[in-house]
Amino acid sequence: MKFLKNHGDPKRFSCKIYINGFKKASSFGHSHKKAEKNAASILMEKIFQGKEN
Repeated sequence: MKFLKNHGDPKRFSCKIYINGFKKASSFGHSHKKAEKNAASILMEKIFQGKEN
C-alpha cells in the first residue's frame, strides 16, 4: 500500500487501538486527531453491537 504525504490526503495518518495486546480497531484520517476519532468511533460501534472480539 502506498501512502502519499500530500496535505489533505485522507489516508495520511493511521491509528490502531489495542486492548490487552489485541488490536480492536484501526482507522486512517487526514490528521492524527481525525484518525484517532475514527478508530475510537469504530471501537465504540463494535462494543455497542457486541462485536468487540
